[in-house]
Formats: sequence, C-alpha cells, structure tokens
Amino acid sequence: YGIDSNGDIGYFSTPTPGQANTVRDNPVAQPAQADVGRGFYETGFSLTLTSETEGAQIRYTTNGSKPTESIGMSYGGPISIDTTTIVRAKVFRDGYLPSTVTTYSYIFTDDVLQQPKALDGFPNGVMVETKHNRPVPLDMEMDPEVVSAYYPEIKNGMTAIPTISLTGDLEDIFGSDGFYFADSELEIEHEISLEVLLDGQKSEDNEQIDVGAQGHSWNHNKRSFRLSFRSDYGNKVWDTTLFKKCPLNGDSATNKHRTLILRGGNNDSWARARELQPEKTTYTRDQFLRHTPIETSGLGPHGLFVHLYITGAY
Repeated sequence: YGIDSNGDIGYFSTPTPGQANTVRDNPVAQPAQADVGRGFYETGFSLTLTSETEGAQIRYTTNGSKPTESIGMSYGGPISIDTTTIVRAKVFRDGYLPSTVTTYSYIFTDDVLQQPKALDGFPNGVMVETKHNRPVPLDMEMDPEVVSAYYPEIKNGMTAIPTISLTGDLEDIFGSDGFYFADSELEIEHEISLEVLLDGQKSEDNEQIDVGAQGHSWNHNKRSFRLSFRSDYGNKVWDTTLFKKCPLNGDSATNKHRTLILRGGNNDSWARARELQPEKTTYTRDQFLRHTPIETSGLGPHGLFVHLYITGAY
C-alpha cells in the first residue's frame, strides 16, 4: 500500500523503490473464509464460505487445483464434506483485484487407512533409480495387513503428532519438471500450499501458508523436501509457534522461519540401498542427533515428527 500523486492511499501491485509511486491499482478482494476449521473429522458436515468483500463471487475447487475465473465451481451455498477433501477458494469482483487462494484440508482418517494402491495422477509403480537407491516401486496405500492387525493403534497415531498437508499441481510435484524426483542440485522449485494440522478438529493453532517447494538432499525412495518462504508466494517469513511445541527443547525455538526442511529420516531404512538394514531402522536417529547439541550447548536445529500428506490436481 502507498500514497498516489493525489494523496490517496491505495494498493500498488508494482513496487517502485526509490521512485514515485505509479497509478494505484484497484482494491484487492478479501480472501474466502471457511466456517469449519481445517483438521481431522469422523463425520460429515456442511461447509460455508464467506468473504468480507460485498458483492463478490467465490469460486472453489475440491481436487487441489487453484480456482480461477474459468477453473472450479461458483459457490452458491454450503458444500457437503463427507470424505477427505481439500477445498481451495478464491474471491473475484468487478473493479477489484482477485484475492489470494485459501486452502483448507479436511482429513477423514478412515479414508487414509483404506486408500488404494494406485491413485490417478500419482507415480503409481514408478521405480526410483539413482546411484543411492535400491529400486522400489512406489504405491499409495498403507499396508492393508498392518492396518488390519493394528487398526486402533494406527488410527490413534494419525492424530497423535502434528500433520503437514502439501497441496499443489501434481505436474509441478511429480511431472517432468516437478520437484519430487529432481536432484536437489537442479533447484527446481514450485509453489505449493502448506497446512499444519495439530490436535484434531478446529484447533486455533492450525494454519496455512503458500511456499516454494523443492527436493532436498539425495533422491531416495523416501523423499525429503526444502520449503522456502518468499514474498513471491505471499510471505518471506513464516511466523509460527509450531516448533515451540516440540516435545524437546521447544522453549528455545524461534517462531520466525525462512526455510523448513521436511526430512525423510531414512538412514538404515528400506529407502537406502547402501545402508539397507531394515531390522535396525527406527526413523528416530537423525532427530535424536539434532536434539543432542541443543541439550548440551543450547544451540542446534529444532525439529519434531509429523505425518506428511501430498495432494494435488492433475
């Protein structure tokens, strides 16, 4: 925002540092808000979308794609949600610049536990072959035998720790120019929505922010990601209390972040060929080693375990 040559305050989409402001743009439509918080649900509900911009049109999608004036559905009343759904909404009004996209993940854990092996648009059966991997075909299901044997424990575990939900265009994630299979040295980055879901329904601490995502470290079967907060995507700093909630050393964590690493923690696991020792796999060693220097010196990288979901449109 700034002041134009007439002394009026307005919005300027093109910054002109060190120079006079250009002609101010139209005002920006206020983003859509949902009356049901993002999180985990066991029963269906009706979702209402609103915007503080009077007379505006809300368009939304439920397949992970970004709504536009030609993509998605025009909101005309409550949306029935009775299965795992990602709702993305954008507000339009004549004479206004369109709003930012808001994203809400509603996860039904029974859907997750019964998810099929193959999903449209995902890399079903792809063999990840690099010099650091034993080729293993990817699939999208949880082992049904394990789920059947330990259903109560697994179901409770789905919400026992925080969840991160990443939503974007599947071509940007898994495509030929996507970041999932690309070597990290290529620095292929695409915009994606990041949501943090904590302890179940309507938690006030659940949050969403748009970020740039790229692969991190080697391209193992269990992939790690680097998320960068940039003004190009909305905010160059993520102000969050997520790491304050770490089970260890949370009191010394900062609440402002420019980068977030989602580490696979795959040492000594099925995801690595040279160190394939599944009988020794714990997925906790890496994080333990990061906690240790904080305990001994007060300094070190903070972290916590999360469930990670990747969804998107194709």
